[in-house]
Amino acid sequence: MPTTDCGEIASSTGERNSIAHQAIVRNSTIGNFTFVGFHAELSNVVLEDGAFVLHGARLENVRIPRDRLVPIGAVITTQAEADALPLKTEANAEFQNEVLEVNREFAEHYAELFESQGFGAVTRISPAPPTSWNLNPASPTLADNIRLDEFVRLVGDVRLGSNSVVGQRTSIRADEGAPIEIGNNAVIEDRVTFHALKNTSIRIGSDLKTSDNVVFHGPLQVGDRLTIEDDAILFRSTVGNRVTIGANAIVVGVTLADGAVVPPNAIVTTQEQADAFVPSP
Repeated sequence: MPTTDCGEIASSTGERNSIAHQAIVRNSTIGNFTFVGFHAELSNVVLEDGAFVLHGARLENVRIPRDRLVPIGAVITTQAEADALPLKTEANAEFQNEVLEVNREFAEHYAELFESQGFGAVTRISPAPPTSWNLNPASPTLADNIRLDEFVRLVGDVRLGSNSVVGQRTSIRADEGAPIEIGNNAVIEDRVTFHALKNTSIRIGSDLKTSDNVVFHGPLQVGDRLTIEDDAILFRSTVGNRVTIGANAIVVGVTLADGAVVPPNAIVTTQEQADAFVPSP
């Protein structure tokens, strides 16, 4: 493991890696061409080249072999568990390359924005940088009676409804997928992330209520009155009205019916699992 003045939290990385929104890496060594998903947490871990760690996974005191796939929400704490992981697919590798290419453009064009227009062009409220998939980016559109707390970041075609509050260090970035549309009366707490894959969007109805550290990632279509608690992940899904998602829950690639209640710590990645949360008639 790396040795630096940072002590136990120090980490090192190789080349061509992606560490996604709100992931945590402590005292770990990351090889080349790896991926670490949303809210994944690595502590005293070695990721060999090509490792692919999906969202919400928890890894501790293990070495993940080359090109292995860590599933969504997996907890890997023994080397036997790590050695038994499946190989990632060609589709996983293609996704890694796509993410790297998008972020290569961001690194180039955000730097150009800063150099040409200064600090204000890359902080607070601003248009997205022009990219190969978006040559004429829009600026955020804010309705009446909006409160933005300290260090909020709104980028690109963000459409925020009236009477809404956005907490500290929340980021709503429509610089890749767009638009990101949030309806009236939203109460968004601290360190919440909104982002979407290229050629997708996020559309959320009125009366959204979030707790802290939530990740919303498009493609997403969400109805009215969603309540979502601390550290939850919502990705690639369609969500009805009056839905509640509990703390630390992970919801990926499903449809949640009106009135569904997803309990804390649930991992929902199949439609059969999602259907179990349909309320009784």
